[in-house]
Amino acid sequence: MAPLRLDPELAAVMAALAPAGGADSQSPFPAVPTVASFRQSFKDSFEQVCSTIEWPAGMQTSTHTTTSLDGSTLEITRFLPANAGPARAVLYVFGGGTIAGSVEQSRNLIARTAAATSTQHFGVHYRLAPEHPYPAALEDVYSGLVWLQAHAAEFGVDPARLVIAGASAGGLLSAAAALYARDHKLDHPIAGMLLRYPMLDDRTVLAEGDALKPFLAYTTESNDLAWACYLGRPRSERGDDNVPIYAAPGRATDLSNLPRAYVDVGGLDLFRDESLAFASRLAAANEDVEFHLFPGVIHGFDFMAMLSVSKAAAAAEYRFIESF
Repeated sequence: MAPLRLDPELAAVMAALAPAGGADSQSPFPAVPTVASFRQSFKDSFEQVCSTIEWPAGMQTSTHTTTSLDGSTLEITRFLPANAGPARAVLYVFGGGTIAGSVEQSRNLIARTAAATSTQHFGVHYRLAPEHPYPAALEDVYSGLVWLQAHAAEFGVDPARLVIAGASAGGLLSAAAALYARDHKLDHPIAGMLLRYPMLDDRTVLAEGDALKPFLAYTTESNDLAWACYLGRPRSERGDDNVPIYAAPGRATDLSNLPRAYVDVGGLDLFRDESLAFASRLAAANEDVEFHLFPGVIHGFDFMAMLSVSKAAAAAEYRFIESF
């Protein structure tokens, strides 16, 4: 059996970025994270990434207000590229383990994809855990879907050509909203869901000595913290009886009647197996799913846009969006 190894291009980039003397971990997060330290590390990483992304010429933004299912105020930011073409649109859900991140931090990334695909994007400013545990974020994202469909004509959007998209925790909330929309009869079915290395299953754990552990950028410790904050209880107190599929889509057994799907994940990502399992269950339900496993790369590999594998992943993502 061939051992796990970093993609050579990625290994070279990470070696160049490593502090003098090397590093024991691929992760930017503290070994024993707290919510505060996780948020700071996430913010620092995102600022570093976004500082390298040029704001697309002619990109316009506007922020709109609606209410979530529980009556809370919800903001949604529209990204309108200068070359906006067909009437499709993307509802974008940012990542950050459900405990970090924001539309503002992700704005350059969202704008880049909007421009590259000539597609309006709408970023949902959902509430974060632990201050707002499940179901707050899900309700915000679903409310964003309802709002966008209701205002589709105003924005020149065809409500039947709406894609929901997100990476990591954004993938979690995108999949959860798709399940919720299916079961609660959203006016227009979501056309597509784009899940990039999605965080789907709160039960994920690695055995001591697992060969994957040394490569993890997003660690089991960070994942345990995020799920405990989002679900409001530690792993030992969770089960199918108190963790609904809308909270952890990886627990869902019926994946029928969901939108056409795109799922990708790196071969050295903690979410590799749960992403593969989710895509496999979609296929077993005879759903239309495109799945990519990119070998030798870690969680968030696409932030290093200069990598050949990142370019390939971006091309596949753009092609999926443009197919609607």
